[in-house]
Amino acid sequence: MARTDKKVPPYEVSSVAVGWATVGGLLVGMAALLLTPEAKGMLGHPVLNDILAGIMAVVGIALFSPLVGELRKTLPNLKYAAVILAMLLVGGAIGFTLRDLVNSGPRDPTALVRPYKPQLASAFMQANQPMLINIGVINKGPAVARNLRYGAGLKVFTAPTSSTEETAFLDEFATQIDASLRHSAVAPGEGDWTTLSLTLNDEDATAIRAGAKRMYLLIKFMWEDTSGAHVSEECLSPHESAKHVVWHYCDSTSHIYLR
Repeated sequence: MARTDKKVPPYEVSSVAVGWATVGGLLVGMAALLLTPEAKGMLGHPVLNDILAGIMAVVGIALFSPLVGELRKTLPNLKYAAVILAMLLVGGAIGFTLRDLVNSGPRDPTALVRPYKPQLASAFMQANQPMLINIGVINKGPAVARNLRYGAGLKVFTAPTSSTEETAFLDEFATQIDASLRHSAVAPGEGDWTTLSLTLNDEDATAIRAGAKRMYLLIKFMWEDTSGAHVSEECLSPHESAKHVVWHYCDSTSHIYLR
């Protein structure tokens, strides 16, 4: 009896499926590039970048389904799994290569605006006398900070019992600060100062020293550079020691360096 060899179907996939998979790979690669630091703010706000990147990634992955389906029908299970694993490895290698190429390219210098440490310009917490505190911002980055705006305020609150309560105080306080001090351009190493004034009555001065009330200094500032627009705040609370005034960051992390 003559033996007949079993015919094995050729491993073929349609050019349409390969084409859609190629488009999907490009979309996934572009989504990865949108998530790089250099692309943040390209659409006006970082969140918009994240949303668009997510949509592109989902669509790109979906476009691989025709190719995966044809491979599943054509190849035996073991070879099918090996091909899918190889595709994932190649895709990951391409993604890392693109990321490294973007990150290794020349970057535009950016500004970095930060507050000066507050400077006491009068006696500290003397009841019924103006307390003067100098506060300002400085550009610590290598590029010009454009359209700089900032403002600051001093206020006394009842000492909060939790960071949640403190956050509520500071959220309301932040809405009362008018960032009306403006500079069209601030060069690296340059900055600006303003002076805050607050007069405490006898009750407030006594309550602050006893810990029943707390004084807050809140400064908020905005600027622009080649990477986009930035908004930031810093909250400090002064405490009296035996020799000098100590400035502590507020417990509320929501009011420290919002970017």
